[in-house]
This record gives sequence, C-alpha cells and structure tokens, in this order.
Amino acid sequence: MTRGRALGVLRGAGAAVLLACAGGASAAPPDSTAGGQQPGRHWVTRTQARLVLEPAQQRELRLLVDENSIRMRQIQASHAVNPSPERDRQLRAAINRLQRDFREDLGRILSAGQLAEWDALLEELVGAVHLRYAARPVGAAP
Repeated sequence: MTRGRALGVLRGAGAAVLLACAGGASAAPPDSTAGGQQPGRHWVTRTQARLVLEPAQQRELRLLVDENSIRMRQIQASHAVNPSPERDRQLRAAINRLQRDFREDLGRILSAGQLAEWDALLEELVGAVHLRYAARPVGAAP
C-alpha cells in the first residue's frame, strides 16, 4: 500500500485507529510504548492531549467512532461473500462513501484547528505504520 493510499484509508477510519487502537492490534512501532502502556495506547493519549477535546466533543467523537466501526464491519461482511473484481469495486466504493461521511461528520464535531491537528496526527500514524511494516534486511532486528 502506498503512503498516499494508507493516508486515505486512515483519514477515513482515523478515529477508530487513533481513539480505539488500544484494543486489538497496534499500529504503533513496538518500541514506542510510553510509561509501560499497552502498545498503541499512547496514540489515544496523544490524540486526547493534542486535540484538547471538550467533554461533549469526546462523547460525540466516541459515538461517531463506534458507529463508523459498526458500519465498516457491516460493509466488509456484506462484501466477503463471492469475491470478484466487481465485488471489490463495490467494496471500495462503499468504503469511500463511509470515509467521506466520516470526514464530514468529523468536521461538525471538531473545530478547524482541531481538524488540522487531527490530520497531523494521522500523518504521524501513517509514518509509524510505514516504519513498522517496512521491509528489513534479512537478520535485521524488528
């Protein structure tokens, strides 16, 4: 996946990545845990600190993230049957719509400054993901 495509995917599902990445697989590099926190948990802490969310924004964002995650799972499940090039195109189109809707809803929750900071955090996350999964010479430490 190219950096641009990865950024597009993360922008669409960024809240799930940034705010819920503490559960399940982490997108953070293995050595980036802070203070003994679970891998990826620092992305949650970093997001909360940098966005300086009001309590109402936190609630709205959590609801948006949860709804987006449910919709993403539904889309993936509905397209998992009988894979084909046409089904792949339909899946991409459905995910693109979900991402556009998410970004639009995110813009209603966050201020312009918070949205800019959100984008900066996504850039950092893409960089961390890229480094974590970059090809390494045989025998190199992970």
